[in-house]
Amino acid sequence: MDIVYRLKPKKLLKLLSKAREKELEETVWEYWLTLDTEAQKKQPFNVYLRELKKAASDPKTSVGLTEEEILQDAENILKSMGRT
Repeated sequence: MDIVYRLKPKKLLKLLSKAREKELEETVWEYWLTLDTEAQKKQPFNVYLRELKKAASDPKTSVGLTEEEILQDAENILKSMGRT
């Protein structure tokens, strides 16, 4: 545990990020294994994982709206409620 306290913050964040990435990869692997054999043949795990990562990194596909659109919607809602 002492080694963790001696790490520089950037290095610690990098290690935590890598650990989280591996944890998510394991979860995706477990889900992929539940797919039927035909689906697994159509889309090998490495392709499936790459497409999920690509979709997750695109702000439009992860929530359907960009950050600016979400903020604009929030402002519109507040205006309609007479709170601005």
